Parts: sequence; C-alpha cells; structure tokens
Amino acid sequence: MLYAYQQYLMACEKAGMAPRFLNAEQTNGLIELLQNPPAFEEAVLVDLFANKVSSETKAMKLKKSYLQAIISGEIYCPIIGKQRASEMLEQSPDDAELM
Repeated sequence: MLYAYQQYLMACEKAGMAPRFLNAEQTNGLIELLQNPPAFEEAVLVDLFANKVSSETKAMKLKKSYLQAIISGEIYCPIIGKQRASEMLEQSPDDAELM
C-alpha cells in the first residue's frame, strides 16, 4: 500500500495534479501497516493516517474505529499511543459532517 501510494504521489507530481486522499481500501491497508510498521517508515505512516484519510464516510469510519480501539486499549498500535489517538480523533470530522 505504501509503495503504491508513493508511486501515485510521484505520478501526480509529474503530471502537476493534486493527489487524492486515501479511500477506504487504502485506509484499511494503512491500518495494517500501522500495526506492523516497516522500519524507518513510522513518521510517513502516521502523517498519512493523520492528514490523508478521505472524509468519505467509509474511510473516515475506519479511521475513527481504529483510533477508538487504540484509546480503549482494545488494540495496541506501536506508533500511535492513546494520547495521540485521542488528539487525532478530536481533529476528525463529526459523523454529521460526513453525511
């Protein structure tokens, strides 16, 4: 997922286009990477998750569910702690804004 997205970013830059935000499928792939991050890619993954997930309903719901699971202790993310997850959740649009 990460390599494909980086290739996509380079293609957009070359074409002079703004890249789209991550869709639900890409967000799900990103969540899998966050659970087991490749070495030296941690900052890139957190930035993508914090800033590049689409506000499209499915992608944002995946993001919110993942953050809520981190906060509740249901899952552990080695690179996003409870405090950071809480901050990211506060910055996410409300469900009413997604409709």
